[in-house]
Amino acid sequence: MADFDALKSDIKLSEWEYGAEISYDGNGDLETISEEFNLAQAILHRFRTGRGELSDIGFPKYGSDIYDVIGEPNNTITKNKLSNILRETLTQETRVKEIVSIFIIDSKNCPDIIDSKNCPDIVCVEIAVIPINRNEPIKISFSLNLDVI
Repeated sequence: MADFDALKSDIKLSEWEYGAEISYDGNGDLETISEEFNLAQAILHRFRTGRGELSDIGFPKYGSDIYDVIGEPNNTITKNKLSNILRETLTQETRVKEIVSIFIIDSKNCPDIIDSKNCPDIVCVEIAVIPINRNEPIKISFSLNLDVI
């Protein structure tokens, strides 16, 4: 039986266009998230935090270099660089036992991008990892705009 405490719990954050905010239930109480959902949320926030951004509070190595690919052309070289950044960042997460796959797909092949023909600089990232104390992978997906906004 899996040790669910190993994947921990946290405050649930609701994603929106410009980041995330604390999520509340219908009674005004904080919502929490646990198990593989918490791990997925933690991984996404690790990706979205620039490496060194939390140095002032004692976490100089936390985060990723994902923003290094912003402004790069949407080509194989950039996708390989992004894949390497994602892989290196995932190795920092102690709750990940194994990285199963990392796929970076053009927006025209992403079902979640509504107007993909007009978004050539958006890529979809699909990751599968096996958490500690588990045997089945969890999947994490997000899109990334390579264009400088």
